[in-house]
Order: sequence, then structure tokens, then C-alpha cells
Amino acid sequence: MTRSWILALIVFAGVAARASAETWLSDLELMADRSTGICAGIPTEHWKLDLSGSTLSGGYTTGGTLFTTETAPDGSVDLTFKLPAVSTLEKLSGNAASRQLFLSNTLYACVWKFVPPKSASSQ
Repeated sequence: MTRSWILALIVFAGVAARASAETWLSDLELMADRSTGICAGIPTEHWKLDLSGSTLSGGYTTGGTLFTTETAPDGSVDLTFKLPAVSTLEKLSGNAASRQLFLSNTLYACVWKFVPPKSASSQ
């Protein structure tokens, strides 16, 4: 195989991997060192996230989609959105491609990171 064919296969494989859809379940884990004391008492929901190509969407596993946004080519995301049941703004940041995502509550200065569900009952 020539070098150009090998390079073409590598590029195609990278594009195909990015174009595929990934759906995963996640819990939120409070980052106490980056949050105020009131945050420990705030209940969190289980989340379902979906990355299809460069489109990231997510919401509670018990409800519908809360946000849909485009990621940067490297998978990074920076989005502010409002939860329907409360009047506070939430900020989603991090990298969807690596699943290293964070959720911040702008009113109470709380920061959570998305982590794999702790048990089968979380799914």
C-alpha cells in the first residue's frame, strides 16, 4: 500500500469515528473544592447524554432533552442553559468527546462533574 492510501485510510477512520453516535448514562458528583457549602444538599438527577457527530444533547433519564448544542471540532463544549423546573442558569463545559464534562449552577456556585453511574440501579 502506498503512503497516500494509508493516510487516506487513517483520515477516513478518524472521520467515521467522529461521525458515529455515542449515548451514555451519567451521574453527577459534587466537586466540593470548587463549590460552596450549600451545594452538598442539592439533589441531582441521573443523566443521559448523546454525542452524534458534533451535536451533544442531554437531559435527565426520567425526562426529555434539556439541551442540544454543537461541540467544537475537538469535542469541547461551553453552554449556558436554563433548567425548566427552576429559575437558575446551568453551565455545561468540558469535552464531550472524552466525556470529561462539568455542570455548574451559576446561582449557588456549585460544580459537579459527570461520572459513570455508581450502580445498576442508577441506569
